[in-house]
Amino acid sequence: MGSTDETGKPYPVDIQLKTCLDEFEDDRSKFWKTKTEGADWGLQERLIGHAEHLARLLLRASEDLVAEPDAPDGVDQFSVELAETLGELDKAQELFKYLASVRPPLDPKIRPPTPGEYAESWFESAAPPDDSLLKLVWERLCIEAAVDLIDRIVPAANRMLFLYRIAAKSQPSAAVRRFLRRISRCFLWGFYPECLALCRGALDAAFMTAVPDNVCDEHGL
Repeated sequence: MGSTDETGKPYPVDIQLKTCLDEFEDDRSKFWKTKTEGADWGLQERLIGHAEHLARLLLRASEDLVAEPDAPDGVDQFSVELAETLGELDKAQELFKYLASVRPPLDPKIRPPTPGEYAESWFESAAPPDDSLLKLVWERLCIEAAVDLIDRIVPAANRMLFLYRIAAKSQPSAAVRRFLRRISRCFLWGFYPECLALCRGALDAAFMTAVPDNVCDEHGL
C-alpha cells in the first residue's frame, strides 16, 4: 500500500500508521518463525509463540497491577533477562546518585537530574538486547502500546481544538501551570477520571496562590 491514493492525495495519518504497524508485525512474525524451536524453555511451540504468551501475561499484569499467581512454564529465561536489564538501571542509578553527591555542578543555578528523572530518560531510550527472548516480548508490548496510541490520535487532535477554545487568558502560577499541563495530557488521551482528580489539584494550587496561608491565619480559617 502506497502513502497516497490514485489522485496523489495522502491517506489519513492514522490509516498510514496502522498500515506501517501491520507491516512491521507481519515482518516480525515471518522472521521469528524461521528460528528454531523454543527447546531452551521446555516447550513444543516456537519461540514466537512463547514470547506472545509471556507478553499477554505482562499486558494483563501491567493493566491491573496484579500478577498471575503461578508462573507459566518456561518463564525462567525471561525472568533472568528481565532482571539483568533492570539491574543495569539500578546500577546506573546508584552511580548517578554517588556522582551527584561528590561532584556538584559548577553553577549552583543548574539543578542536576534526580535519580527518578534519570530512570525516566533511561526507559525512554533503552531497549532489551537483540535476539533475546525479552526483546521479542518487548516488541509485542510496543505493538500493543502503538495500537492504543493510534486509536487515540484523531480524538486527541479534535480535543486540542476544544482546549484551545477554553485556554485560560490569565497567567496562573507555576504550580497551577504544572497541573494544567497534566490535565491537558489526560484530557487529550481520554483519561477522564484522572483528569478530574488533577482538576481538583489545580483548584487547590490556584487557591493557595490567591489566598496565602497567612491570610487564612489572620481570619482564623
